[in-house]
Amino acid sequence: MMEKNLVTNLKLLMLVSRNRILKYTGPLSIPSMELQSRLGYPGYLTAFVSWNGCLTAYQAMLEHKTQLLWFRYIYLVFSRYMYINEWEELS
Repeated sequence: MMEKNLVTNLKLLMLVSRNRILKYTGPLSIPSMELQSRLGYPGYLTAFVSWNGCLTAYQAMLEHKTQLLWFRYIYLVFSRYMYINEWEELS
């Protein structure tokens, strides 16, 4: 009989959503979030996207010109999710 391997230390993470003002501060929020991350911002795992990662995302979006409407250009530049992602652990 085959033994089943169960994952016992699995963690479930949820992307943290911010209010509209913070959601569209783009690269302006990087310095403050980096400081908060270094100071141990409570309960969140923070990931900063490298500039190469941003360029890759821009290039991927530009490959789909028919989907790239005016508001998506705004998203590419101003959305903080292009530069920073925060996750909260679900219990």
